Amino acid sequence: MSMHPGFGISSFARIESEAPISCHVVGDEAHLTIGGALDLVITKAALVDLTGHLVRARDELTADEQLTTA
Repeated sequence: MSMHPGFGISSFARIESEAPISCHVVGDEAHLTIGGALDLVITKAALVDLTGHLVRARDELTADEQLTTA
């Protein structure tokens, strides 16, 4: 949650496999649109950090699948 004097902002989005995702690089930022309703502007450093978190989450979510196919 982002807190500023007098107000706060919080966001939640559930992203499922059928949600369209597009990404365009503009200057030194990645502009992502998810589901046509959620827009993210991500700096290079933040994208590297986010990618690391997403890869770890993917690996954790698919660990059981990897064990059954091994």
